[in-house]
Amino acid sequence: APLVGMGFDRELALAALEKNGDDVNEAANWLLSGQGEAWWRAGGREADKAAAHAKEGGGSRQSEAQDLASVVGMPPELCYEALLALGDDKARTVNWLIDRGAVYMDGLVPSSESADGEDGSGGGGGG
Repeated sequence: APLVGMGFDRELALAALEKNGDDVNEAANWLLSGQGEAWWRAGGREADKAAAHAKEGGGSRQSEAQDLASVVGMPPELCYEALLALGDDKARTVNWLIDRGAVYMDGLVPSSESADGEDGSGGGGGG
């Protein structure tokens, strides 16, 4: 109920808890990051069922996500979710991934990988 008290829809709050192992803090982070809203707009539970079904049958969205991942340099999981949210429109998905995908990558890439070779730590440089 704390998530509902924060103003989130009851069903969305329950889904957040499900997706985050009943951890209220992780569920709140998921909701506040915008992932919950994106999941909801992408079809919510029905989309999850369709994704699970496609995964079982090696659906074409999965292979397209792999292709997009190699093109835009983003995790396949993010590409898959973006394809799902944008109705499998590749052009819109690529644009979205380029414009906004990096914001969502932090939750998908383990910290050891993000530190491995990226020099994003510090150097204010300035121009």
